[in-house]
Amino acid sequence: WYAPDARIMQVFDRLNRIAHACLSLRLKRGGIAIIIDEKSADYITMNSTMLSDFLSYQEFFFGHSGAEVHYYLQDDITNPELKNYQCIVFLASFHMSARQRQFIKQELQKDGRTLVWVYAPGFISDQGFSVEAMQSLVGMNLKQQTAGDNEILQIKVTNPSHVLTRELPPSFEFGQTFWDDKLKLKF
Repeated sequence: WYAPDARIMQVFDRLNRIAHACLSLRLKRGGIAIIIDEKSADYITMNSTMLSDFLSYQEFFFGHSGAEVHYYLQDDITNPELKNYQCIVFLASFHMSARQRQFIKQELQKDGRTLVWVYAPGFISDQGFSVEAMQSLVGMNLKQQTAGDNEILQIKVTNPSHVLTRELPPSFEFGQTFWDDKLKLKF
């Protein structure tokens, strides 16, 4: 890829020293912290695309947001570094322990920080399924809606010119998808 050249090796050496010096800096995080619950997969059926929809698709859009993005596991929620973020997004955080809920309420829900909750945050508590536990966590009234046998949970963009949706592909949809082998249709 290149012939050994002393000047090139000097540049690599200098870049290496700069990289090592940067590792010791305590920089204030200003971007977005993404919280991924590694245990939420335990609460989703094997044939559901829900978890991959929440994680894979989101990664693409956050990667193109122009903001600095860092990923954390939900078990690391008490990491003091999270207090340095002004925006924290909780992806697929269906289950939250009492300790995690307490830390979020006492340490993260303050100082003008924005917390973004995606689909049923904290619906599963140490005591079981609870809309009230979700409401207490996010600080707003919520309602559980059960889908019937022939219904799917799907989000459709209805205002493609809105500042938050104008960069999405036309007719963008998000949610559960099913494949019907007999009809050979995805719906």
